[in-house]
Amino acid sequence: MDERYLSITRVRALSPRALARYLIPLIERENPATSDYLRVVLEMLRDDPSGPAELRRRVGTLRDVVTGAAGYVERDALSRARAALIEELRRGAGLDENAPAQEHGAAPRSPPGERPLPIVIWVPHIRSPFNGGNIVRSAAAFGIRGVVFGPDCPAFDHPRFLRAAMGGERLLEVVRGGQETARAVLQAATPGDASLVALETGGTPVERFPFPAAGVIALGHEELGLSERVLSAARATGGVVSIPLHGVKRSLNVGVALGAALSWWSAALRNADPRSPVG
Repeated sequence: MDERYLSITRVRALSPRALARYLIPLIERENPATSDYLRVVLEMLRDDPSGPAELRRRVGTLRDVVTGAAGYVERDALSRARAALIEELRRGAGLDENAPAQEHGAAPRSPPGERPLPIVIWVPHIRSPFNGGNIVRSAAAFGIRGVVFGPDCPAFDHPRFLRAAMGGERLLEVVRGGQETARAVLQAATPGDASLVALETGGTPVERFPFPAAGVIALGHEELGLSERVLSAARATGGVVSIPLHGVKRSLNVGVALGAALSWWSAALRNADPRSPVG
């Protein structure tokens, strides 16, 4: 299967919000009459007995138009069926019908129980497309608000980036920018101060780190780490967190280190308010 696409099993398991954010760009970009992948996804949604009845009906209408007599697809009918399905996906996910599915800088409204973690990842500079994609995959797995990459980071459409991200880039905000961009992405959904946390060696061990209620976490370059400017800014607000290592190797892949930090941070948020839907 094309590395840009999630497996059908993964699509079936997506929440309504994640399904809308993943599927709407596909419907808008690809012709369901010629895209084998999109046809299979639509058939899965149409035939899923656990799916919402109205969504199944609108998916079925689009499939009926696509598989019209003699293979002829009437353009206006296809356009109307596409628009109706997109509208239903947005409605089921609680999205503003006038906002694009991948709107940058303002996260969509989420159904109850699906509020993303109030965390944004900021990566000023890394060199590996694989690491970039791996960071996005971890962010999507933990339900992070978004990821902001600096201008010198790998391209989002690099094959290794897409392969490592495994579709995660379609499920959350992934944009270019600096610290202020990361702060803006967070504050668009979580108003208030945004603490800056630096993930770097020499900081407070993760199990003793006082994670803030919301914040931006900065990740460093694979060899150079974070600049002193970023570390100073973090010390002044959120602090520097480190992953203790006790084995022969004295370093971790940046994506692996991020996953460890996010695990502790998400646990801290849940423990602070066990009734919260966060996490």
